[in-house]
Amino acid sequence: MLSDLRTQAGLTQADVAKTLGISPSTLGRIEKGRKDIDDELLSRARRGV
Repeated sequence: MLSDLRTQAGLTQADVAKTLGISPSTLGRIEKGRKDIDDELLSRARRGV
């Protein structure tokens, strides 16, 4: 779901990861459900920061 939204927006994992201050591999694990997203990261994602 998360990766679908990202790709529909025309963004790469690197784009989103850089904005959120995480590595693309961490974002990949989050998208695949292998890593939970913490509250701080979720807050940054909601703000687009």
